[in-house]
Amino acid sequence: MEKDNMWIKKYDRLFAEYLARGEVRWRDEALGKRVAEVLDSIDVYPPLNGEQRSRKIIVSLTSIPERIKCVTYAIRSMMIQSVKADKIILWLDQDRFNDEILSKELRELTAAGVDVKYVEDVGSHTKYLYAMQYYPEDFVVTIDDDIMYPTVLIENLWKTHLLYPHAVCAHWVLKMRMTQDGVPYPINNFEDMDVRAESDLKTEYMAQGVGGVLYPPHCIKQEYLDTKLIRKLAFKQDDIWLKAAETLSGTYVVRVQSSIGILYPYVPGSQKVALRFDNAAGGNDRIIKNVFEFWNLYGFFAGIEKKENDKIKTLMKWVEVLQKGYSISEFLMRRGYRTAAMYGMGQLGRLLFKELSEADIKVLYAIDRNKDVKSPIPIVDADAGEFMEADCLIVTAEVCLSELKNIKEAFSGMLISLEDLLVEMQYYQEI
Repeated sequence: MEKDNMWIKKYDRLFAEYLARGEVRWRDEALGKRVAEVLDSIDVYPPLNGEQRSRKIIVSLTSIPERIKCVTYAIRSMMIQSVKADKIILWLDQDRFNDEILSKELRELTAAGVDVKYVEDVGSHTKYLYAMQYYPEDFVVTIDDDIMYPTVLIENLWKTHLLYPHAVCAHWVLKMRMTQDGVPYPINNFEDMDVRAESDLKTEYMAQGVGGVLYPPHCIKQEYLDTKLIRKLAFKQDDIWLKAAETLSGTYVVRVQSSIGILYPYVPGSQKVALRFDNAAGGNDRIIKNVFEFWNLYGFFAGIEKKENDKIKTLMKWVEVLQKGYSISEFLMRRGYRTAAMYGMGQLGRLLFKELSEADIKVLYAIDRNKDVKSPIPIVDADAGEFMEADCLIVTAEVCLSELKNIKEAFSGMLISLEDLLVEMQYYQEI
């Protein structure tokens, strides 16, 4: 076993070595060959988690006949994770597979605790759909069958889940680009988000399954696990369908942070057959159009670009005020405000909290509709009928004050938007 631990350490060093170069692409073939060689050198793989958990971590994947010999590498990379899974399940098409045609390597893995289950094939959706149906109270981690993953994959996902317990956690995230009416741009205009930046979650983030994704229990309503609709609208694209299902279920996607970055080397010989070749030829854009039109998703994403631009304008006003040597906290204190509440704990909210908390203004709580928002102060439900008394409630979210009628009626202090506050400060500076 000590010899096998040595190989696992070599596996880790190999990823670290390539990451340190800073130039390697995640599809690097040379890295894939070296990683596969290390996995082949491990004789005995560590057992899966044996400790009792109230909710299990289930690694779920699928494969096709053309790649069934390659899938063992993806599975073995999940058996040496720093945070152990309770189950690893490989879902295979019941019409094309059976126990007798499984490879020797795969049969050895089943003896080590890996489950192979035969089900009705739903293409790439097979890797998540049955796990969510059969294990609705557990965490589902999906991976691809042609990738060898670093040993910290589940650990990174789990750490992010602890910060954002209701969100879908993903290493590789695309930021969708939309028109003002919520119509998606072609997918090649979507933005790749860097895992080395601080974790955050947005309405327009779309998880990419190839990077490994964690789905908490009940993050997708069962009604959106409809195989007939999946076959009709998005049979060859699970990422887009899942984004639609998450949106309709009220679930955000959060980007996992990794301080050193992350690599996903392909299993050698696995790319002779790949869905990405079909999807790259405009297939993704057609599927996005099908899904958005069927579910009428445009309203969920309308105005996102404007909100982003409005946030930038507010930040610019804030910078102008700071450059003139005037602070929001000082302005509020001159008005006699000593306690405050906040509406919205996004980027602007966190920045404002930092400034106020460093002064003599006590920020009591924040109001936010997002259950998973990262906040240093208590979060109060926006639909609550009563709110704790404070001298003022500062709105940092991109909403009009008229939209907060219920809050305004229930809150006894002054209600003011951050943008209006900055404009007022500029006015008093000029006179």
